[in-house]
Amino acid sequence: MTGFESGADAYVPKPFNATLLNTRIRKLIEGREKLKETFGNILITDSPQSKLADKEQDFIDGFKKYIEEHLSDPDLCVDDIARSLNMSRVQLYRKIKSSTDSTPNELIKIIRLKYAKQLFSGNDYSISEVAFMAGFSSPSYFTKCFKEVYQENPSDYISS
Repeated sequence: MTGFESGADAYVPKPFNATLLNTRIRKLIEGREKLKETFGNILITDSPQSKLADKEQDFIDGFKKYIEEHLSDPDLCVDDIARSLNMSRVQLYRKIKSSTDSTPNELIKIIRLKYAKQLFSGNDYSISEVAFMAGFSSPSYFTKCFKEVYQENPSDYISS
Protein backbone atom coordinates (compact mmCIF):
# COMPACT_ATOMS: atom_id res chain seq x y z
CA MET A 1 0.00 0.00 0.00
CA THR A 2 2.84 2.39 0.87
CA GLY A 3 4.54 1.63 -2.45
CA PHE A 4 1.42 2.46 -4.45
CA GLU A 5 0.87 5.65 -2.43
CA SER A 6 4.44 6.67 -3.28
CA GLY A 7 3.81 6.24 -7.00
CA ALA A 8 4.86 2.64 -7.68
CA ASP A 9 3.43 1.26 -10.92
CA ALA A 10 3.25 -2.32 -9.77
CA TYR A 11 3.89 -4.66 -6.91
CA VAL A 12 4.60 -8.32 -7.50
CA PRO A 13 5.04 -10.44 -4.36
CA LYS A 14 7.54 -13.28 -4.17
CA PRO A 15 7.42 -16.02 -5.19
CA PHE A 16 6.06 -14.55 -8.38
CA ASN A 17 4.15 -16.14 -11.19
CA ALA A 18 5.97 -15.62 -14.50
CA THR A 19 2.69 -15.29 -16.43
CA LEU A 20 1.45 -12.63 -14.00
CA LEU A 21 4.78 -10.78 -14.26
CA ASN A 22 4.71 -10.83 -18.08
CA THR A 23 1.12 -9.61 -18.14
CA ARG A 24 1.89 -6.84 -15.66
CA ILE A 25 4.92 -5.68 -17.69
CA ARG A 26 2.94 -5.75 -20.95
CA LYS A 27 0.10 -3.70 -19.42
CA LEU A 28 2.54 -1.18 -17.94
CA ILE A 29 4.16 -0.70 -21.34
CA GLU A 30 0.76 -0.31 -23.02
CA GLY A 31 -0.24 2.24 -20.38
CA ARG A 32 2.96 4.20 -20.92
CA GLU A 33 2.40 4.22 -24.68
CA LYS A 34 -1.13 5.58 -24.21
CA LEU A 35 0.17 8.21 -21.81
CA LYS A 36 2.94 9.16 -24.23
CA GLU A 37 0.47 9.56 -27.10
CA THR A 38 -1.98 11.57 -25.00
CA PHE A 39 0.71 13.76 -23.48
CA GLY A 40 2.30 14.52 -26.84
CA ASN A 41 -1.04 15.37 -28.43
CA ILE A 42 -2.01 17.69 -25.60
CA LEU A 43 1.17 19.72 -25.93
CA ILE A 44 0.96 19.99 -29.69
CA THR A 45 -2.81 20.38 -30.05
CA ASP A 46 -5.52 21.61 -27.73
CA SER A 47 -7.22 18.25 -27.35
CA PRO A 48 -9.17 17.44 -24.17
CA GLN A 49 -6.98 16.77 -21.19
CA SER A 50 -9.27 14.59 -19.07
CA LYS A 51 -7.39 11.35 -19.74
CA LEU A 52 -4.37 12.23 -17.57
CA ALA A 53 -3.83 11.89 -13.86
CA ASP A 54 -3.83 15.10 -11.83
CA LYS A 55 -0.08 14.90 -11.26
CA GLU A 56 0.65 14.60 -14.99
CA GLN A 57 -1.87 17.32 -15.80
CA ASP A 58 -0.23 19.71 -13.32
CA PHE A 59 3.14 19.01 -14.92
CA ILE A 60 1.80 19.67 -18.43
CA ASP A 61 0.05 22.85 -17.33
CA GLY A 62 3.17 24.17 -15.61
CA PHE A 63 5.35 23.36 -18.61
CA LYS A 64 3.00 25.03 -21.12
CA LYS A 65 2.29 28.00 -18.87
CA TYR A 66 5.97 28.83 -18.42
CA ILE A 67 6.64 28.59 -22.15
CA GLU A 68 3.60 30.73 -23.02
CA GLU A 69 4.66 33.40 -20.50
CA HIS A 70 8.13 33.58 -22.06
CA LEU A 71 7.32 32.96 -25.74
CA SER A 72 8.95 36.10 -27.09
CA ASP A 73 12.20 35.48 -25.18
CA PRO A 74 14.71 34.00 -27.66
CA ASP A 75 16.94 33.04 -24.70
CA LEU A 76 14.30 30.78 -23.11
CA CYS A 77 16.09 27.64 -22.04
CA VAL A 78 15.23 24.29 -20.53
CA ASP A 79 17.12 25.18 -17.34
CA ASP A 80 14.70 28.04 -16.67
CA ILE A 81 11.67 25.83 -17.21
CA ALA A 82 13.09 23.08 -15.02
CA ARG A 83 13.80 25.58 -12.25
CA SER A 84 10.24 26.91 -12.44
CA LEU A 85 8.90 23.34 -12.13
CA ASN A 86 11.25 22.58 -9.21
CA MET A 87 13.18 19.86 -10.96
CA SER A 88 16.57 19.43 -12.53
CA ARG A 89 17.16 19.87 -16.25
CA VAL A 90 17.89 16.15 -16.54
CA GLN A 91 14.66 15.20 -14.75
CA LEU A 92 12.64 17.50 -17.00
CA TYR A 93 14.32 16.11 -20.10
CA ARG A 94 13.66 12.51 -19.03
CA LYS A 95 10.04 13.17 -18.11
CA ILE A 96 9.29 14.99 -21.36
CA LYS A 97 11.19 12.49 -23.50
CA SER A 98 9.56 9.46 -21.88
CA SER A 99 6.10 11.00 -22.13
CA THR A 100 6.20 12.47 -25.63
CA ASP A 101 9.22 11.06 -27.51
CA SER A 102 10.22 14.70 -28.03
CA THR A 103 12.80 16.80 -26.26
CA PRO A 104 11.83 19.90 -24.29
CA ASN A 105 13.48 22.08 -26.95
CA GLU A 106 11.41 20.45 -29.69
CA LEU A 107 8.24 21.09 -27.72
CA ILE A 108 9.22 24.71 -27.11
CA LYS A 109 9.70 25.10 -30.86
CA ILE A 110 6.32 23.49 -31.60
CA ILE A 111 4.51 25.73 -29.11
CA ARG A 112 6.23 28.79 -30.59
CA LEU A 113 5.29 27.78 -34.11
CA LYS A 114 1.71 27.20 -33.04
CA TYR A 115 1.65 30.72 -31.60
CA ALA A 116 3.16 32.11 -34.81
CA LYS A 117 0.45 30.41 -36.82
CA GLN A 118 -2.16 32.18 -34.66
CA LEU A 119 -0.43 35.51 -35.29
CA PHE A 120 -0.56 34.93 -39.04
CA SER A 121 -4.33 34.51 -38.94
CA GLY A 122 -4.71 38.23 -38.17
CA ASN A 123 -2.62 39.24 -41.22
CA ASP A 124 -1.32 42.21 -39.23
CA TYR A 125 2.36 41.25 -39.07
CA SER A 126 5.17 40.44 -41.46
CA ILE A 127 7.01 37.12 -41.30
CA SER A 128 9.98 38.77 -39.57
CA GLU A 129 7.75 40.40 -36.95
CA VAL A 130 5.99 37.12 -36.22
CA ALA A 131 9.33 35.32 -35.99
CA PHE A 132 10.59 37.73 -33.35
CA MET A 133 7.26 37.81 -31.50
CA ALA A 134 7.32 34.00 -31.30
CA GLY A 135 10.82 34.03 -29.82
CA PHE A 136 12.91 33.07 -32.82
CA SER A 137 16.18 34.96 -33.09
CA SER A 138 16.28 34.79 -36.89
CA PRO A 139 13.53 34.94 -39.53
CA SER A 140 15.39 32.43 -41.70
CA TYR A 141 15.53 29.89 -38.85
CA PHE A 142 11.84 30.54 -38.18
CA THR A 143 11.02 29.85 -41.84
CA LYS A 144 13.06 26.64 -41.76
CA CYS A 145 11.28 25.41 -38.60
CA PHE A 146 7.86 26.43 -39.88
CA LYS A 147 8.40 24.48 -43.08
CA GLU A 148 9.61 21.39 -41.14
CA VAL A 149 6.48 21.30 -38.98
CA TYR A 150 3.75 22.52 -41.37
CA GLN A 151 5.29 21.41 -44.72
CA GLU A 152 4.89 24.87 -46.24
CA ASN A 153 6.67 28.21 -46.10
CA PRO A 154 5.15 30.96 -43.91
CA SER A 155 4.53 33.07 -47.02
CA ASP A 156 2.56 30.23 -48.63
CA TYR A 157 0.59 29.75 -45.41
CA ILE A 158 -0.26 33.45 -45.26
CA SER A 159 -1.45 33.54 -48.86
CA SER A 160 -3.65 30.44 -48.46
